[in-house]
Amino acid sequence: MNRALPAVVLALLAGCAEGPPHVVPVETPLSSAQVVAAVRRASAIRVLPPGLTPPLSTAASDVGFDSDRCEAGPADSRIEPCVFGDRASAVQVVLYGDSYAGMWLPAMRAIAERRHWRLRFYGKPGCPAVGLPVRPSRACDAFRAYVIGQIRASRPRLVVIANGTPVRRLADTLSRVVVLGGVPVLRESAPECLARHADNVPACATSPRAATDHSGPGYISALPWLCDTVCPPVIDNVTVYRNRFSLTATYARRLSGALDAALSADFADLG
Repeated sequence: MNRALPAVVLALLAGCAEGPPHVVPVETPLSSAQVVAAVRRASAIRVLPPGLTPPLSTAASDVGFDSDRCEAGPADSRIEPCVFGDRASAVQVVLYGDSYAGMWLPAMRAIAERRHWRLRFYGKPGCPAVGLPVRPSRACDAFRAYVIGQIRASRPRLVVIANGTPVRRLADTLSRVVVLGGVPVLRESAPECLARHADNVPACATSPRAATDHSGPGYISALPWLCDTVCPPVIDNVTVYRNRFSLTATYARRLSGALDAALSADFADLG
């Protein structure tokens, strides 16, 4: 029996293994081209890279915001929205959806801070902006009606919808809407899988087919930012997922440059 194994595992959890060169600092938001190049490089990663961020030991809690304060609870039919960015800005943007909206909040918050937008966040896990909730819920129906009423009353410059379930048409309900696409779902939680396969990172990857994706005006696909021929769980030295289906806040912030460009392409007047 190898008695050094626990120390080795702890070292890997802290991100102390060999990894790829040419890594852009984690704090730097990447352009679309940089993200695509990083995803392509990640297909060759075999062992956990050095300085893994967030470490596997804390990746599950890398949410990036106070979810207890900013997300509606199961019984809540309304919530005072958390506001990010420039509170005095005339450019108001709304991010709305289920837990996937919370997943994208770190990226949207970074954009709002750079662009001086006033970003209002309405999130309720298990309660998609459109479609069926995870479980039949009067609170979800009431929350959805409340948020749509708030949006209509405040007339934001843009509404960004992030849903864990497919979203097709919202034009009949709201105007100036963009939908963020889903992310591939892993077979198991990334931190747990990587802890067991520290020398075989591809064992924890998944296929682009594991995501629900669409195309068309007002739809932003996240697949190019996550997948090449496979969807790696580590890109550069960043842990991509905090569980099976949610990005870490660290990786979401890293995508803020690419997401900003995609939003600007559809809505050039955002400022």
